[in-house]
Amino acid sequence: MVWTVIPVIILAAISVPTVQRVFKYTECAPDAYHVDVIGHQWWFEYYYPEADVWTANELVIPTNQEVCLTMESEDVLHNFWIPKLNGKRYLVPGQETTLLMLADDEGEYFGHCAEFCGLSHARMRMRVIAVSPADFDQWLVDQAKPAVMPAEGTLAAEGLDVFNAQACASCHLVRGVSADTASNETLIGPELTHFNSRGSFAGSTLEHENPGELAMWLEDPPTWKPGSFMPNLNLTAEQIEALEAYLRSLD
Repeated sequence: MVWTVIPVIILAAISVPTVQRVFKYTECAPDAYHVDVIGHQWWFEYYYPEADVWTANELVIPTNQEVCLTMESEDVLHNFWIPKLNGKRYLVPGQETTLLMLADDEGEYFGHCAEFCGLSHARMRMRVIAVSPADFDQWLVDQAKPAVMPAEGTLAAEGLDVFNAQACASCHLVRGVSADTASNETLIGPELTHFNSRGSFAGSTLEHENPGELAMWLEDPPTWKPGSFMPNLNLTAEQIEALEAYLRSLD
């Protein structure tokens, strides 16, 4: 009886604070910073409602502040997982789930969709970039600005012509360039207004700093990411060069 009662008492004493702590880590604090996370095949989209800022692939957050992620899926079941910042949480079509995140130190934290979601599930990655609160505020200000139009006669200006002629604007929003009626809610591709300010693209699987990867992606997206909704537009080498110049001007 003694050997039975003692463990019961110990487990009961442990269970109360454990359950309380579990609920603490599943509820957003009143002062938490809110970010919406939208899962797509095969990339993650992020919306900062307080600043009306949209971005993709890379989630930028301030250090030493609780961040509350409100998550949903646009298509199939996804699973958001940044191992060093918190556990996994499903993104369910037609439902909202929440996940708390807190980064003590500045730096990059890598993650991956943890639920099989289609042909390119293996190439649905993400990264969280934690910066100081001051740098985060400045990042929001910069991200809220419209894109700068390229100077006439430049290769980037030729790239803008390619962007419009090849109907890229029918899937991607560039604020200050796209039609006023375009919105992230109606377009199916990531916003590109500040595309070059991100370190990665294509589901965070390709890097801007790696020569040739952007051109490779523009040449034939479905080859790199099978099932991609971005089609092979059969661009010429000259069109790819010009389009790459334009995209790299979007800081």
